[in-house]
Parts: sequence; C-alpha cells; structure tokens
Amino acid sequence: MRRSIDELRTFYGEPTGALVRRLLARRLDDAWGEAPDCDVLGVGYATPWLDAFVGARRVVAAMPSGQGVEHWPSVGRNRTLLVDDRRLPFAAGSFDRILLVHALEEADDPAALLLEAVRALAPTGRIILAAAARGGLWARAENTPFGHGRPFTRGQLERLVREAGLEPAAWSQTLY
Repeated sequence: MRRSIDELRTFYGEPTGALVRRLLARRLDDAWGEAPDCDVLGVGYATPWLDAFVGARRVVAAMPSGQGVEHWPSVGRNRTLLVDDRRLPFAAGSFDRILLVHALEEADDPAALLLEAVRALAPTGRIILAAAARGGLWARAENTPFGHGRPFTRGQLERLVREAGLEPAAWSQTLY
C-alpha cells in the first residue's frame, strides 16, 4: 500500500525529511543542473525537488492515484495531476528529464511503470530513479517512506532498467 500524500508531506516537512531533500537535491543538481529548455516530469512524490527546475520549459508532477495528489507549486498554476502509474497520460517522447521518487518501490507493477516512463521519455532524454536500497538502513526504518514498499538491490534495479530498454549511465547511493 502506498504512503499517502499526507504522510509524505509530513515526513519531508520534518528535519529528517529536510536532510533527505538536501542530499537528493545535490545529486540531482550534479546530474541535471537546472535543465534549461527541457520538459521535466516528476513521478511519485517528486515535488520537493521539482522547484529546482523553474528554468525548465515545462515541469509536471504526476502522482499515483493510491498516493493522492497535492497542489504544486505553492504559487501559480497547479502543475500536478493524479495518474494511473501503468498508463501515464502523456504522448510518447514528451519529456527530456524524468525523476521517479517513491514511485517504483510502491508501484503494483514497477516494470510497467518504468516502461511507461520510457515511453514518455524523449529519445535523448534521461531518467533518474530514486528508490530504497534493500540493504540500506533507511529501508528498515518504518518511520520513513523508505521503510515501506519494495526496496531494490542494485542488481534488481539494473535488470529492471535494462528490461525497459535503457542503459544505466551512472549509479549513486545517497542514503545509507
């Protein structure tokens, strides 16, 4: 069962969640920078990191129906939508950058979700997957969103990524 939008918002509003936000934000900045002239999609609970892409051409947050949805950004027009994560409502090749956070590990069918993300990805686009590590301490902490759902080993993620037709370009472990 997915963590609710309220549980996720509460966690990321607390000091531990703020630390996670900062650590992942550094990794995203190293990988993508501000992604100017790009269309950016966040899937799962990616809104804590999407503000960094205000210079992008378009930024959208797709939140799975079992999780719920929140208004984002806090100022301006809403850019979030509630989705079936097995059928993302975007045309093929719509996004240059896709960020999945709290998405794969709580999806009923992670392979189907990743295939949908790949379908929505532009031919030269890039995807970042943020998922709980099976052997990590955070995957054992039930008081965090990482302690719920299905954590992955690196080998499991690599298989999933390759089966979706992608070639992993880099791996990084942010939380331990």
